[in-house]
Amino acid sequence: MHDFQICKLLGKGASSKVHLAQHYDTKMLVALKEISKAYINELKMEEMITREIKLQSFVHHRNLAKLYGYFSD
Repeated sequence: MHDFQICKLLGKGASSKVHLAQHYDTKMLVALKEISKAYINELKMEEMITREIKLQSFVHHRNLAKLYGYFSD
């Protein structure tokens, strides 16, 4: 998350938070989804998260958010 300035919290669920963020270099505004590693490990959700990332990267539809990238700390 070092490449982004977190602007504000957009929403919060059981396993994640979504922030409005701005990329430092490009100034692009994005929705940044933050998922707790402890929650992922506790519920053994690694495979589900990997599938979500793969699907999001291939799906292009005007009503769905575009996945520009992902990272892990």
